[in-house]
Amino acid sequence: MRRLGFLLFGGLLSSLSFFILLFGGLSCSKVSAEESPKFAWMISSFSTPAGIAVDSSGNIYVSDYHNNCIQKFTPQGDLMHTWGSFGPGDGQFSSPSGIAVDNSDNIYVIDSGNYRIQKFTSDGNFIETWGNFGSEDGQFSCPVGIAVDGSGNVYVTDADSFVQKFSSGGNFITKWGSRGTGSGQFFTPSGIAVDRSGNVYVADSGNHRIQKFSQNGDYITKWGGKGSRIGQFYCPIGIAVDGSGNIYVADGFNHRVQEFTPDKSFITKWGSEGSGNGQFSLVDEIAVDNSGNIYVTETDNHRIQKFISTEINSDGDGGGDGGGCFIAALAQAFNR
Repeated sequence: MRRLGFLLFGGLLSSLSFFILLFGGLSCSKVSAEESPKFAWMISSFSTPAGIAVDSSGNIYVSDYHNNCIQKFTPQGDLMHTWGSFGPGDGQFSSPSGIAVDNSDNIYVIDSGNYRIQKFTSDGNFIETWGNFGSEDGQFSCPVGIAVDGSGNVYVTDADSFVQKFSSGGNFITKWGSRGTGSGQFFTPSGIAVDRSGNVYVADSGNHRIQKFSQNGDYITKWGGKGSRIGQFYCPIGIAVDGSGNIYVADGFNHRVQEFTPDKSFITKWGSEGSGNGQFSLVDEIAVDNSGNIYVTETDNHRIQKFISTEINSDGDGGGDGGGCFIAALAQAFNR
């Protein structure tokens, strides 16, 4: 998110053009980068897929950063709807990045260039907006990640090193964080996720760690540190939580995904650097649907890949393919 550098460490993105959308119904066998799964495919238009979210029906929403729009797909990858254009008006965007869905399937979009949050119905009808540029409560200087809890409260990370919490209607509730390396402090926070108990997880990208808070911002715990070993991170960006409370981290420059239990015990990891199926080049955003399917966006490969989780524990250092069953890819981009 940020998305993508958008906000992080001096711009992580490159310009792209159009994408081929590849989805396939594969069996749950482990797939290496050299294998060629069978695909059903269609063509879609992206220019930097940034945020990703999934609704209660499994429909997929992608914020298209450079095309200034939101694209909605069926669980099979068929394009359903697109909305948005460049501008400051209601329903327009300037570099949309983070995206989230609430229990009523309303869509929340970080309109990063306009320093605001916009809320839509699942069909893209505008509902409301809030925020503007600034450092006061309810304002944003660099909004990055967004998540919604079971009560409809909205959490937004700001690369200025704090988190803000709002009601579903955009009323400011609280904020926490400051720049630093201590517990509860941040250095360029990015992805954010909330579990069913209301615990809030933040990818503290610049500090190469994950931090966990109560829904009111009280610090609970943290884990990580810079590196490529199990449980370490190199610029974690996206984060998601499944229905069982397991945590998935898009481990950016380690080009992999790591999965942890709610008590931060390591479960599995998958991915390695590359452009093949199941490989990554700067893994970015991540989302999990109600069936446990995992969706990952990549900055440098300009695509989205879909996986299902496997309960395979692995040992050793970073890299490799410890888990994850490759299902589909939204694939190849061509630079103009």
